[in-house]
Amino acid sequence: KIIADYCDDHFVHPVLGPVYRNIANAADAAVASTPGLAELVRTQTPVAVSVVSDPVEGSRGEPRADIRRPPRLLWFGHPLNLDTLSHGLPQLAARQINFALTVLTAPGAGAETLGHRFRAWSTDALFEELRECDAVIIPSNLHDRRKAVKSPNRFTEALWAGRFVMAHPLPAYEALDAFGWVGGDLGEGLHWLLENFDEAAARTRAGQDWVADHCSPAAVARAWQAVIAAA
Repeated sequence: KIIADYCDDHFVHPVLGPVYRNIANAADAAVASTPGLAELVRTQTPVAVSVVSDPVEGSRGEPRADIRRPPRLLWFGHPLNLDTLSHGLPQLAARQINFALTVLTAPGAGAETLGHRFRAWSTDALFEELRECDAVIIPSNLHDRRKAVKSPNRFTEALWAGRFVMAHPLPAYEALDAFGWVGGDLGEGLHWLLENFDEAAARTRAGQDWVADHCSPAAVARAWQAVIAAA
């Protein structure tokens, strides 16, 4: 049996598109990381398409008991997502709230020149920065169809580490709105966090319970087991 696992939309890419479509039609079943991506994959193949999210890693962290001034924010991700910072940083700056930002990604893609603290990505560095930060920001380009089907893995990973998340409203993030802050203006989200820290911590704890039920390695393994059994 062949199971094709999709985590990004490259079906219209001039080079990758035909490969993605051929694999989808050669498979006995397909898996997508979000409901939105699953709907897209269903337009490319007649086989059954299931949704299986990404598992979180590391240990469950404790939400912060208080927040430092200025708040220490963290952005982490693939260098291909660096362009999203141009949609979020001006919103944070417009609120005239002092904050410190660490950008954690692979070197050589331009993150070193953004004017904020840069650190090269590694698994150890990610867990260290999640422990040290006060909150995680996940800006996005809402007009990019490829990002609309993105997995919530950065949101859930930050929650699991005990950190409050402020994100732009991609569908996968909107589904987690009750556990963080999701909206069009990240500056508004930062202002809300500083004014409602106790509620923010409560949202994070509730989010961790949700992650344990849906995105723990055991939960994701059960979902994969069901897909494999049905293929």
